[in-house]
Amino acid sequence: MQNMITYQSLLQSMNNLQPQDIQELLTPHSLRSAGIMVMFVPLLVVCPFLQKYFVKCVLIGTVKG
Repeated sequence: MQNMITYQSLLQSMNNLQPQDIQELLTPHSLRSAGIMVMFVPLLVVCPFLQKYFVKCVLIGTVKG
């Protein structure tokens, strides 16, 4: 119950943000972190489906002795 009250107060304070407050939240570190997430989430979603093709490609290039 306490967490729900905390989340509600956080959302209310976010609704009252002014443009200059938003600029203070967008630090270079937060923008870099957001960019990294935007790059890696699609990879994490697609990679399991294409894994069998990666294995085939690696095995084709191996040296058979």
